Amino acid sequence: MLIVSPAMCARHAMLNLHPALPGGPTGSWQQVIWELLRRDASETGAMIHLVTPELDRGPVVSFDRFPIRGGAFDPLWEAFDGKLAAGGLAAIIEEEGEAEPLFALIRSTGEAREIPLLYRTVAQFVRGRLRAAHGHVLSTTPLPMDLTAEVELEDGS
Repeated sequence: MLIVSPAMCARHAMLNLHPALPGGPTGSWQQVIWELLRRDASETGAMIHLVTPELDRGPVVSFDRFPIRGGAFDPLWEAFDGKLAAGGLAAIIEEEGEAEPLFALIRSTGEAREIPLLYRTVAQFVRGRLRAAHGHVLSTTPLPMDLTAEVELEDGS
């Protein structure tokens, strides 16, 4: 994770790929996933936003979402909840860290979707449908763009 100065934000239009939905947890991908687990979240995703001095809170350009309940996630939530009841979140982080199975599945699922989201978003800039100017993103369509369906086509979900 790269944090830039307010002067850099004022001088350059920069995009950030952040591994959470708009309004979701801030910080590194590790911090985001632990916070999702702490919150007992049912879904997550990723967003691309304009970089501002406020960490992970710039104007959102695009996002995609996916469930972290159902299917392969449910037995892992059950096991995670058992570990949580037995020793707490701090113990899980200390003992297993990123190898914790639910944590790892959330990460791998999100990671597989990041490049398609980034590609689809940058393509909108290339086609002239999006433009960054003076700390804002100008668009020919309403923002933020929900690119979930397009990401799933590329991801095979």
